[in-house]
Amino acid sequence: ESNGSLMCSTLEETATDMLEEILESDDDDNAEARHGKACACHRILAASVGSKVNMELSMKLHEQITDLVIDYTDDDKTAVKEAASVAQGATVGSTQDPASCLQKVDSVFIKIMKS
Repeated sequence: ESNGSLMCSTLEETATDMLEEILESDDDDNAEARHGKACACHRILAASVGSKVNMELSMKLHEQITDLVIDYTDDDKTAVKEAASVAQGATVGSTQDPASCLQKVDSVFIKIMKS
């Protein structure tokens, strides 16, 4: 295996681990933590490794992250809502089934645009 392939594999594993950690952490009572999670989801999923995470892993992780980001778009803190709104685009852009993901989040996008 080449160094490039090994590095990509390591990045994918790290990204997957980070997304799983975001889902497992129980610090959602802290607005700064929610904001950080939304930003991290965006950065991971928007990066080139983001779509590979979904290919290498089950769709379940991607769906769970999408649901978390949807929840954050209703947050009482503006910074969390804004970060979640940006992350929502990355969830659609990184999925292997954009039509299905977009259908799931289209009402969220419409609500964001109206606010």
